[in-house]
Amino acid sequence: MRVNSKIESILIYFFSGTGNTKRVTKYIADEFRKKNVNTDIVNIENADAHELNHNTYDIIGFGYPVHAFNAPEYVLKFIENIENKKSESPKKCFVFKTAGDSFMNGGSTHIVRKYLEEQGLSVYYERLFVMPANVLMAFERSLIKQLVLLSQKTARSLVEDILIQKERLQKNTWFNRISTKIFSKMESWGIKKLGKRFKTAQSCTQCGICEKICPTNNISIHNNLVKHGEKCMLCMRCIYTCPENAINIPYMNFFTIKKYDYTQKFVDEVVNDTEIEPNFLSSDTKGYFKHYYKFFKRDLENLNVDANQSD
Repeated sequence: MRVNSKIESILIYFFSGTGNTKRVTKYIADEFRKKNVNTDIVNIENADAHELNHNTYDIIGFGYPVHAFNAPEYVLKFIENIENKKSESPKKCFVFKTAGDSFMNGGSTHIVRKYLEEQGLSVYYERLFVMPANVLMAFERSLIKQLVLLSQKTARSLVEDILIQKERLQKNTWFNRISTKIFSKMESWGIKKLGKRFKTAQSCTQCGICEKICPTNNISIHNNLVKHGEKCMLCMRCIYTCPENAINIPYMNFFTIKKYDYTQKFVDEVVNDTEIEPNFLSSDTKGYFKHYYKFFKRDLENLNVDANQSD
């Protein structure tokens, strides 16, 4: 789909658990603004879907992190409340997502696309941003820097595509769809049980930060005790934000990365460190990360960014 109508204004909704999607949203918004496109970004945590007016925007964007090969339930519920069905024609929109891996990345957008189309929105563009993982394993600093630089390049590519209204819908196999449904249902059930079992160590000072930043209001403090309810979506924000590193998941400490191996401040430090070479992925990459190289091969061959600077 290529049209000549000029795009003058864009609205981008996003949800970000620990900062990767927020970072990518900023990169995308900055690129649109460089093209003199009026761009507004809205964190869905601070928005009421019932009161939002999309009529003044030419195109709408949605950004989210992938959870268990799906979009977080929090994001899907927000989309369900968007009121756009009364529009004379479907509002065009694009979708971007962040994940720590490129594996099975098509499943979540299939579901998000369905939710958006049910609300009278027409999805014509989808894009994945592979970012530093915030669970299971800490990435090498060279890889972290490389992924962030590649995300800046991908943001520029996305904006160029959107401005000419190029169609880009991700392929999604039946295997992906079935796997996404299975894992997302398992996660939805498991998180409700797991969320209640989050524990705080004696080093907790009851500062209240975790209670304030929880997107689902799942954390409360009463009588100097921190309580976790059943609304957790495992975004990991409380764990990586706690100044005392006091929050943990019993029997699942392997799931989290050491705090100072993953925070957005740490990512910024890595990107700005001129001594770190962003050369982790290459044609010589072996083992688990070989499929990362295949995913990024074209971008790596044409990477046209200053490796010693960040946006």
